[in-house]
Amino acid sequence: MGEFEIKPVAGGNGLTPWHGGMPSQATDLTGSEIFLINHHVAGTAHVPDPATLTADLALGQQVRLVREKNAYDAFATRVETLPGRKLGYLPKRENIVIARLLDAGLNVYAKITDWTMKGNWPYIRLDIFLKL
Repeated sequence: MGEFEIKPVAGGNGLTPWHGGMPSQATDLTGSEIFLINHHVAGTAHVPDPATLTADLALGQQVRLVREKNAYDAFATRVETLPGRKLGYLPKRENIVIARLLDAGLNVYAKITDWTMKGNWPYIRLDIFLKL
């Protein structure tokens, strides 16, 4: 199979470009992780001291996904570092499946793939995985 890329249209539709090659089918999934999706972290401008939010991040760093009771989003999923520093949330329009996997008690986590500053707020991207 050839490679493909999904590109968001102006205005955004929740699709994220695929930057890698086609994944191969694994024959032994024992102890493996399954890549689910790449997302940005929403709400980074609303955490304490957003200008320094990325100071202690590293590419490939594992971060925790935590379900949160939230009056604005029934499927709110907080993104935080392993020591517990809040980075933001999975985007509200795209968090339902991940939230349901977490609610089912499955081991879902993320790894930092990129970050940059967009004006005064950090734009963080992460890959989300399911650990078998």
